Amino acid sequence: MTSWITATVTAAALLAIPIPSEQDDAECAAGDLAACAVKGGRLLTEGKFDEGLALLQSTCDRGEPVACYNLAVARVRGTGGSPNVPAAVGLFEQACKQGFSMACSDLGHLYATGNGVPQDPAKAYLHTAQGCEAGLPAACSEQASMMVSGFGTTEDPQGALTVMTGACEAGHGISCSKVAALYAQGIVGTGEEDTSVWDAKACEHGDAIGCFNHGAGLRRAGKLEEAYAVDTRGCSLGVGESCAALGMAHLKGRGAPEDTAAALGQFEKACDLGYSRGCTAAGATVSVADTSPEAPARAEAFFRRACELGDTNACEALERKAWIDP
Repeated sequence: MTSWITATVTAAALLAIPIPSEQDDAECAAGDLAACAVKGGRLLTEGKFDEGLALLQSTCDRGEPVACYNLAVARVRGTGGSPNVPAAVGLFEQACKQGFSMACSDLGHLYATGNGVPQDPAKAYLHTAQGCEAGLPAACSEQASMMVSGFGTTEDPQGALTVMTGACEAGHGISCSKVAALYAQGIVGTGEEDTSVWDAKACEHGDAIGCFNHGAGLRRAGKLEEAYAVDTRGCSLGVGESCAALGMAHLKGRGAPEDTAAALGQFEKACDLGYSRGCTAAGATVSVADTSPEAPARAEAFFRRACELGDTNACEALERKAWIDP
């Protein structure tokens, strides 16, 4: 497995399928299998495990792929009992053969990671490709990753680029970031290509890392106000580095009004998201700008958190008690 194989479980049908109305319940009672599959998923979310699992099983047995898929998800999660991945594999296979593409994609994920079943790169690629062929952009992204590394298939970076580009254009932000990475790392092209268009698309489609990369590129280009807007989106998507960039913008007055309190607020967000340098910046800002009696203890707490997260500069600050004599 290489860093390019980043498959994320897509099995979320128990929450993704709409909660049925009384009409759906009535349709299930009248023999509508699709309505029964939805009802079974709802029963599980309500904690009615025995009833829900029994309904999903009977509905799957009668040939409804969504019921088989929901039941497979329940088996993976151990809903209403212990996890049973081998049983889930059989159910995913059944739903996949019946044309439910998410089942194909999730089956590929299980074989790629070896989660509860022996890892099988060939089967992983086969089922992931089935999901892609059925139109799932996330499956296309993972298929392309396998093509880059030769996981279960022949290495084909150019082919991977084509597949990833299609997934990006279909609105899959992670794929846009992967296209940028292919160019930036020289896996395709010369390594000198401008990846900003792909970073921008990644951010537009909700990929947090794409937002951070796009913001960093804009800062390097001196487009500070544009960078601030992009970093705001990245921070809202949970990227600590983006929050820290907002903090620096306010601290230095670059692309945003100079505002120490606003800077500290952004550094704290970065720290809360686990970005060590955000904690260090928060500690340094408190040390310099906060004159309250609580400031030393607060600054020390930020430096200690940063040190725990691996920032050696913060560890050194702890040793010399930087919050006392910054």
